[in-house]
Amino acid sequence: MGDPIKKIELKDGTTRYRFVIDVGRDPATGKRKQITKTYDTKKEARTEYAKIKHQTDEGTFVGPDKTTVSEWLDTWLKSTTVDVEKATAANYADALLPVRERLGGKRLQDVTEEDLDDLVSWMLTSGRKRGGKVGSGLGVRSIQLTLGRFRSSLNVAMRRKLVVRNVAQYTQIPREARRKAAAAAALRVPWSETEVRQFLASIRGHRLHAPVLLTLIGMRPAEACGLRVVSRRSGGRDAVG
Repeated sequence: MGDPIKKIELKDGTTRYRFVIDVGRDPATGKRKQITKTYDTKKEARTEYAKIKHQTDEGTFVGPDKTTVSEWLDTWLKSTTVDVEKATAANYADALLPVRERLGGKRLQDVTEEDLDDLVSWMLTSGRKRGGKVGSGLGVRSIQLTLGRFRSSLNVAMRRKLVVRNVAQYTQIPREARRKAAAAAALRVPWSETEVRQFLASIRGHRLHAPVLLTLIGMRPAEACGLRVVSRRSGGRDAVG
């Protein structure tokens, strides 16, 4: 086998060093994949060639890819939510909206840890789009959910050889923000039994009285929606089950 590093001369007379190397096969077509690299010096070219060959042999090589963050999230959501309820799938998608807004057009391989830190700062200060004053900060729990979903998507991207590492792995919400959120939660006092009874009495006859009552017995929304009328009791009241 000859030297894979080839000396080339550009039109302006400049000398460069180039190599072409196999990096496996395209999983979709089965065809051989090759990449071409060009460097100013032979030493640089040889070092890079050795690194790529080693990574290819080890199965860890990640080639250049133009997939954007939004494109990848579309792919990930499609595969991740195939077996979940519509409401759950919608929650997954909603959690990733801040990522799409700030990083959606960026190539997935170009996203950095600094990008994620900036995303967290933006969400804390002005990331709210609904459920309150637009332009205000989001709660810590919402940010944690967004980071968790994005981390999960990047883990799959790593497995599919789209990124070298998970840049969101160690992203954290600032300690002060977490401290304030914990302090605010500690100040919240749940209703007493008397207050709950007073509230239920005040909404009796309202169309949402029954759904609210179901939530107070620990039933989840999906479980409540799955209830059906099975019999009619004396007194004209329906029984559900």
